[in-house]
Amino acid sequence: MIEQKKFSMLNLGLFSVLIGDQLLMFAIPLLVFKISGSFKDAGLAYFIEWLPRVLTLPFTGHLIDRFGSRFAILLADLTKALASIIVFLVYLSGHVPSALFLGLYGSITSLGNGQTILAIETLISHRFSGEELANRQSKFLRIDQFSMIIGPLFAIVLTYFLSLHNMLGLSAIFYLFNFFLIRQILKKQSEQQNHAEHIKFSLSFKNALKELKSKPVLLVFCLMAMCNNLLAGIVEAAAAGVVTGNFNLPDQYFSIITLSAGLAGAFALSIHPYLVRRFSLLNVSRFAYFVLALSSFSISFTKTFIGFSGLFALSIASTLFIGVYFRTKRGEIIAKQKLGQTVSIMTLINQSTLPIAGLMVAWAQSLQNPQSLCWIPGLGIFLFGFVIFFARAKQLIPVGATK
Repeated sequence: MIEQKKFSMLNLGLFSVLIGDQLLMFAIPLLVFKISGSFKDAGLAYFIEWLPRVLTLPFTGHLIDRFGSRFAILLADLTKALASIIVFLVYLSGHVPSALFLGLYGSITSLGNGQTILAIETLISHRFSGEELANRQSKFLRIDQFSMIIGPLFAIVLTYFLSLHNMLGLSAIFYLFNFFLIRQILKKQSEQQNHAEHIKFSLSFKNALKELKSKPVLLVFCLMAMCNNLLAGIVEAAAAGVVTGNFNLPDQYFSIITLSAGLAGAFALSIHPYLVRRFSLLNVSRFAYFVLALSSFSISFTKTFIGFSGLFALSIASTLFIGVYFRTKRGEIIAKQKLGQTVSIMTLINQSTLPIAGLMVAWAQSLQNPQSLCWIPGLGIFLFGFVIFFARAKQLIPVGATK
């Protein structure tokens, strides 16, 4: 276990990584759309970015269970830093990478981001429990949302001084900062559980599947999360083209999409602990469910930039409320020794719709506003959310599962 006082430094390093990720989330989609000017290529690049991350998630969970969160974070940081430096040097050499090449680069950074997030969540779940676990998960999400405010603002300022490809090299600095910080504050395997021996990947995978099968409520969580991610994926894959193409606005406005979502999310998470104390975690999540369902349907029909960015921000804020509920419950009911692998499989299921979102945007390139597809995940959110929050899905948890 890591000492309590070191969590502030851990949070600083996490924030550094997330700022680097935000710079790339701003630069890569714009670079892709500038090269092709096509929703088809933008959607395919998004598909390529997310598919490897989703497919490797079970291995990521096993990696964390086997070697610990420290090793997983260091590997992710170093890989993303090297990839960013390589692509930056390609631009410096005078070559313009293809949309496919940038999509592959995006997949590497996306893989690293997923590995870091999962490693941190596993670390927190091992360290805390009960109400403190919910508070820590909420703080973890607040850091993520705060990066969605500072990152886009930073990117907007940088556009006046640097070209987009220079942001790729700058992101490597943030990744390397956390790499050296983690080496200092986390001792080797110190945060791991005291396993008598490590198990093989195949057995670990089977154990995690059994854990999911024995606790069906986790699968219901996954179904709703799949719809949440499909909604976010459609908006993210189409946003660069919608903002700079359909709305004919400058690059800086694309960053406002993330900025507005970050502001809404940070505000939501800042008041979340108070709301939970006042109304309970379940009731707060029920309200968020209604807001998410309404905003997801509304995005499909908006025809203005303000409506597009505002409704997306509202959906992100409500998704985060629900996310705290999901993370807290799964941290409580999944056996600790199976936590990393089981959460990784759940995350695989949850994020399986992200590459599908890219294909949907590519397929629907003839649509004037690809975000009109958002009613599809909106319907799933409405149906599965009703099951979770009003049809007593919590009764699906077997007796003793929380122990």
